[in-house]
Amino acid sequence: MKEKSEKILFDTIKKIKPLDKTRMKKKENELNSLLKTPKGLGKLEELAIKLEGMSKNYKPKKKMVLVMAADNGVEREKISKSKRVITQYVVEAMLNGKSSINALAAVYNADVKVVDLGIDKRSDTKKEINLTGTIEKNLWNLELKILLKKPQ
Repeated sequence: MKEKSEKILFDTIKKIKPLDKTRMKKKENELNSLLKTPKGLGKLEELAIKLEGMSKNYKPKKKMVLVMAADNGVEREKISKSKRVITQYVVEAMLNGKSSINALAAVYNADVKVVDLGIDKRSDTKKEINLTGTIEKNLWNLELKILLKKPQ
C-alpha cells in the first residue's frame, strides 16, 4: 500500500510544470488594465496571476461569492448615516436570494454564502448562519464551515 501511495505521489510531482512567466505577465497586464487601484485586489489578484501561470485561461469549475458580514461600529461613531440594522436587512436579503449580489451571482452560476463575522441582531430566516457572533470567534470557524466544506 505504501509503495502505491509513493508511486502516485511521485507521478503527480512529475506532472507539475514550472509557472509560465509569460502568461503570468500577460494576466498581470490584463488585471492592471481594469478600472481599479493597481494591485487593489490583493491576494485575489496574486492568485489569478499564479493560476494563469499554471493553466492557460484557468476557469474554476464551481464559483462562489463569499460575503463576510459584520457591524463595524462606524454607525456608533457617527461616521456612517446608515443604521446597524441595515446590515441585518442586507444579509437577510442575501439569504433569501433577493439582493443585487444574488442577481450577479446567478449570471455567473455562482453560489452565495454569507459568513457572520459579528452582526448584532439575528436575521437568519433560513437558519444558515449564526448572526450573534463576533469577528474573533467566528473567523476561526470560517475555514471549517466554508473553505473546507466537501463538494456536494
